[in-house]
Amino acid sequence: MSMSPSRKEEGALRFEVFAQISRPNHFSVVEVWRDQSAYDAHITAAHTRAFRELLTPMSGALYDERLYRAL
Repeated sequence: MSMSPSRKEEGALRFEVFAQISRPNHFSVVEVWRDQSAYDAHITAAHTRAFRELLTPMSGALYDERLYRAL
């Protein structure tokens, strides 16, 4: 599955996926957005919802979303 739609969204600064070496079904998605409105638009986008639906059966844990701010 290509994740390029998220990378090309207005306000997307960074989008990377990391898999845990010892457990390949445990992974983290790191996203950096220009501002809250860009993030909000991303969360409601159809391709984001479709990606999360495909992600669920492959995941080794429940979806855990954490928001951070740069210091």
